[in-house]
Amino acid sequence: MCGRFTVKATWAELVALYRLTIDAPPHNLRPRYSVCPTDPVDVVTAAAGKRELAPMRGSLVPRWWNKSLKELRMATFNARAEMVETKPVFRDAFRRTRCLIPMSGYYEWQATAGGKQLGYFTAADGSPPLTAAGLWDEWKDHAILVLAAFALATLSRLRTGAFLTYIFVIAPLALGPFLTAFLIPKTSAFGP
Repeated sequence: MCGRFTVKATWAELVALYRLTIDAPPHNLRPRYSVCPTDPVDVVTAAAGKRELAPMRGSLVPRWWNKSLKELRMATFNARAEMVETKPVFRDAFRRTRCLIPMSGYYEWQATAGGKQLGYFTAADGSPPLTAAGLWDEWKDHAILVLAAFALATLSRLRTGAFLTYIFVIAPLALGPFLTAFLIPKTSAFGP
């Protein structure tokens, strides 16, 4: 988990759900049925009292990383909620820059005798987007590349409930009523 997810929300749904500041004209968002770990995807950020939809690359690259992207051999797409405050690659982003990741559902693979097979897809027909917690940072290489990238916050199976424990090793950290509080970096980890 959680390497791939879907996003099928419309511009109007995202503006209403996240109370986005609308400085840009409405535009069509194409459905994405398999967002991979390094794909660009729209996330919700908050700064200076504004909430905006910003395109970012999956797999966080911390701003202090001083080597090339090819040399980043850490898996930084998922950030386990139990470690975001202490693990160096996520710690600064957790303290400073958080985001909301809209998704319609996510996939989980199962190991089988024939290799990994898609086992489960989680989404309810007609339900509003799931909001996952995320961390983001902006990395600059030695030339002119500026890369905004995010990590999806996840929970271990021991904290996700009986049904999810059976299916998922780790699952996205769904914020529910805590999404506004989560965007404020001065707040504690996740919920009360």
